[in-house]
Amino acid sequence: MIGPSGAGRTIVANYMAQEHQRCIVRLDMLFDYWMKRNHAIADEANKYLEERQTECDAAVAALEAQLKAKKPKKGEAIPEINKAEYRLLPKELVIKMIQLRI
Repeated sequence: MIGPSGAGRTIVANYMAQEHQRCIVRLDMLFDYWMKRNHAIADEANKYLEERQTECDAAVAALEAQLKAKKPKKGEAIPEINKAEYRLLPKELVIKMIQLRI
């Protein structure tokens, strides 16, 4: 689940897991598990996240340049970049991490 801090993600996830008799996978703990073991999957995840950070930095720089070149008119919406989206691992990699852990 994705959402801002304090939105109730954990409560909803716990409720859903209990209701559907499923477990919750904490991705931060899964990632730390592989990092501590210096596993190749952790290197793959780190490389992916570094590439995404580079993309995020480029997108922010491009937006700043665009806003400098053309000031938004009064009342015009200023585009935003959601940096949190750049810190997400792809589904395939997460599944692979889980499968290796089981």
